[in-house]
Amino acid sequence: MQSSNISTATGVEITSTRTIYTFQAGAMSLRITYLSPIEAADAVKQSLPFTYVSFEANSTDGKPHSVQVYSDITAEWVSGDRSSVVTWDTTKTSSTTFHRVKLRDPKPLIENQNQAEDVTLYYAMANDPNLSYRIGVSGDCRDQFVTTGSLSGTASTNSGVINNPFVSFAFALDLGTITQTQQPTTISVGIVRDLVASFPIGSTSRPLYPYFASQYSVIDTVIDSFVADYTSALQRAAALDTRITNAASQISPHYANLVSLAARQTIGATELTLSNGTDGVWNMSDVRMLMKDVGTSSRMNPVEVLYASFPFFLYLNATYGGQLLKPLLESQQFYDQPYAARDLGSAYPQAAGFRNPHSQGIEQSANMLIMSLAHARASGDGSLIYRYYDYLNRWAGYLVYNSLLPTTDQTNDPEQYTNSTNLAIKGIIGIKAMAEISRAVGKDNDTQYYLNASATMSNQWRSFTLASDPDHIPRFYGGTNSSWSIMYNLYADKLLQTNVVSDDIYQLTTSYLKTVLGSNLVSANGIPLSSVAQGQVNAAWTLFTAAIVTDPDVRNSLIERVWTAANNASNYDFASAYGLDAKSSSGMSSPAMGAMFSILALGVTAQKINVPSSGSSSTSQPQKTNVIGPAVGGTIGGLAILGTVVIAVIIWRRRTKNRSSPSQELMREGGLEGQWMSPYNYNPQENAQSNTQLNNQSRPLLSDPPPTNTPPEPVVGSIMSTKAREAMAERYRPAVPSSNVSSDPPASSSPPTEVSYPSAAPGSSSQVDALRAELVEIRRVMQGIQAEAAERFEAPPNYHDIQSQRP
Repeated sequence: MQSSNISTATGVEITSTRTIYTFQAGAMSLRITYLSPIEAADAVKQSLPFTYVSFEANSTDGKPHSVQVYSDITAEWVSGDRSSVVTWDTTKTSSTTFHRVKLRDPKPLIENQNQAEDVTLYYAMANDPNLSYRIGVSGDCRDQFVTTGSLSGTASTNSGVINNPFVSFAFALDLGTITQTQQPTTISVGIVRDLVASFPIGSTSRPLYPYFASQYSVIDTVIDSFVADYTSALQRAAALDTRITNAASQISPHYANLVSLAARQTIGATELTLSNGTDGVWNMSDVRMLMKDVGTSSRMNPVEVLYASFPFFLYLNATYGGQLLKPLLESQQFYDQPYAARDLGSAYPQAAGFRNPHSQGIEQSANMLIMSLAHARASGDGSLIYRYYDYLNRWAGYLVYNSLLPTTDQTNDPEQYTNSTNLAIKGIIGIKAMAEISRAVGKDNDTQYYLNASATMSNQWRSFTLASDPDHIPRFYGGTNSSWSIMYNLYADKLLQTNVVSDDIYQLTTSYLKTVLGSNLVSANGIPLSSVAQGQVNAAWTLFTAAIVTDPDVRNSLIERVWTAANNASNYDFASAYGLDAKSSSGMSSPAMGAMFSILALGVTAQKINVPSSGSSSTSQPQKTNVIGPAVGGTIGGLAILGTVVIAVIIWRRRTKNRSSPSQELMREGGLEGQWMSPYNYNPQENAQSNTQLNNQSRPLLSDPPPTNTPPEPVVGSIMSTKAREAMAERYRPAVPSSNVSSDPPASSSPPTEVSYPSAAPGSSSQVDALRAELVEIRRVMQGIQAEAAERFEAPPNYHDIQSQRP
């Protein structure tokens, strides 16, 4: 708009689909709306990589004024290398005029500075008698508009270097003398790639194309359709905004702000694709959604980031969640580890596949099981859990084997420690999720097996967790009363309604968090991940935690802190991780912020899960049954007895003494009695009142003390040596229940490797030496009781059959 006055920003409004700025320019009030459609019900529209910018004006003095609108864009959008040569042209169809810009030498499926090197930029407006355009040096185009209110309709050349000089692709529209605009003036911007990604199929790659290509054959039609759809798109966007805002506002105004910030950031990191057959026909059943780990790395479909974002997809349209999971499940046929892979590859958009072993087996396997069940429950579509049942089953076996005592498994958080209570419970919830998956696909034996496993392990988790202090959950088994972490992994229990954790655990978590929030360990910008996290805040996990606490005041306090950080952080985009000062950050513009929808996702109605009939063909790539099973857990349902309990029983038998607690005897002999509370001395009746309100004075919230005068962390993992644990595992290791799908794995796939028990944590006191000496003798008598133990404890399903097949 031409005006002798400088425009002044007067306001901004952010919704889930729009950012709306208002300006005052002379006597005219201007409204600029950036609309990025989120199409929950239309895959074609959702896959269109286009956005809208619209302009409206209104006279504030009641008098008519002459108004002209100008807008331009530069070629910086098409490459991260500003010295690249680009070409351009302008096309006029029957309904639109658009500028087209692309690299002279595009590089398919390559990124530079996080910008794709194979895009075509489109800048379009609806045809109008008063519309003019120009392509030229930026300063020349803008000066011409300021002088004349219009553009010459010419292009100075058809190619050039991006920044030498900067060239503008400009439009101008004369609205005449008005008091207000009758309809918005709208500009459409699109970034299009003909080939979206490559996906591995054996030793070759399958090209993936944008989903909208199944409906449109030429780009002109795409642009005409998108430009013409603005009014309807705005109505759909406003309806979605209202739906989300109204629901979130029931929690708090700040929560409504957070979900509004997160929605476009989450969906904007994805692309909806499909494949094309050799016959040239689009395969409409072969749909995948791809996600880039924006702001942190260039990984494709990173499992932990997808897990964080999943509440958004469950709330928006769970079908999209399934399309994100599908390529991860497909790629497992090329991964020979007993746990889930971490991603589809490290260099988006090339899905090279994840091939290497990693240390996050519990984390990623539980993530995949939880998301798979969540998708099936929210969508009613059981095709993924049916088709890829064998992979899910294999991962559940790994969790049964490893989750209760996670000695070497790590999380994706910056801090690592042994026997994490938070990581252990995630694995157990993943096992319960597998029980429900087995139930949905009609595998009754597997259902019962995993139900028993999760019940036994959750009881043991509770015993270990509350052993050192019945009033709060420490970071690790045996942790002090000043040791804590935000228990964000409890969110999956609430989301799936698995009831792995009892209500009093949630109350304990809430009470302790309330105390932490009143301490000097937090700031107005957030709460650290744990008592030793050194001020590192994870906004996604904070919102997961907010969704599970039982006190609305604690919930809203967690929400408010994330909102404050987002509101204060003017130097970066909405980041998933940052310091307590809200200055240093990572995960800028990360799709992980879909976690802001964690509370809303709890309200998604569960659907009846429909799976293909038993006569349907399965195209899964099942793995051969392997002897990876639980060497931890209880005797219920055929779980092997917990090794440390067996050790205690051995000591009891050998010494023929009555003791109040076998583990107390171990501690007494090791000289550790009285230094900590044994996790095996748990009495449910005695701990029934474990949700006692914490006292800020009696439980100082300090960093964890150094381990100088404490037993090895964790003592639970130190009771057995490596050889003792392996001997116990080899004798009592049951097999992962096999599925009924009878197909062989691909020739290129190897059976999952055996999982060895990790070595014990090193001791920090000479007192432990006595305990270790005791274990030497224990190992000697182990084989003497194997036969008796085998008779006492029933093996899990399929164990005897598989044992007979072992070489």
